[in-house]
Amino acid sequence: MVSFDPEATGALDAVCRKYAVHRLKLFGSAIEDNFDPASSDLDFLVEFDEPPPGMRLGTQFFGLLEELQGIFQRPIDLLEESAIENSRLRRSTSKGAVTLFAA
Repeated sequence: MVSFDPEATGALDAVCRKYAVHRLKLFGSAIEDNFDPASSDLDFLVEFDEPPPGMRLGTQFFGLLEELQGIFQRPIDLLEESAIENSRLRRSTSKGAVTLFAA
């Protein structure tokens, strides 16, 4: 599994609070042995609380995505857990997912 430095962990906590993230989970190659630090992206599942006052839903999602890319300096795949309708995809993303933030 990929490991994060303390600075990234602190930034992740702040960004999750800024965008009213209820839970953020890491899944995919980053939690497996085949993670390549030079080329792999990071895959996240997110659950949001209501957006902060004055923030639109699109800003909540895409703002989080942009800031995660900035923190980790690599491509990010961000899926909203409640939007996954395909049961096979839901099972594969949830299997072994690691919670990085929970409000």
